[in-house]
Amino acid sequence: MLKVISLYTLLIIINFLITKQKTCGKYEVPNCKTCDDVKEKCIECKSGLFPTYAGLECSSCNDESIGGQMACEGSCDSSKISISGRVLCDKCKTGYYSIEGICTLCSSGSPNCKRCSYEASPGSTQKIYTCLECVNNEYDISDVDGICYH
Repeated sequence: MLKVISLYTLLIIINFLITKQKTCGKYEVPNCKTCDDVKEKCIECKSGLFPTYAGLECSSCNDESIGGQMACEGSCDSSKISISGRVLCDKCKTGYYSIEGICTLCSSGSPNCKRCSYEASPGSTQKIYTCLECVNNEYDISDVDGICYH
């Protein structure tokens, strides 16, 4: 017995095959591995990605990268999402510092910085950027502002 497939269903199937997107209920979620069709959301994404925007998108911990590698070294908590929609990271790789769970290149605080920290000074809650190591011996770290100078 042949079943008649509606044109709408056929278009959804063709679109899925072309885009290789997972359909979670009525939503297409790129890079989704497992859906909850009842709640119409993605609950598990492909490796290295995490559900965001109420399960309607898969996102990496951080979009920043060194040589194509993720900036996040620790684990990602998909229940904690930044305003920009990125999953927050609990520990950044060397060469990055964390600003509220978003890994940022050390060189963004000081152009010639290779390793840095972003921590509160003793007795204070205000975090301060400090370069811990410059890119090479031609640069020195200032005791005043923690930035690499030539």
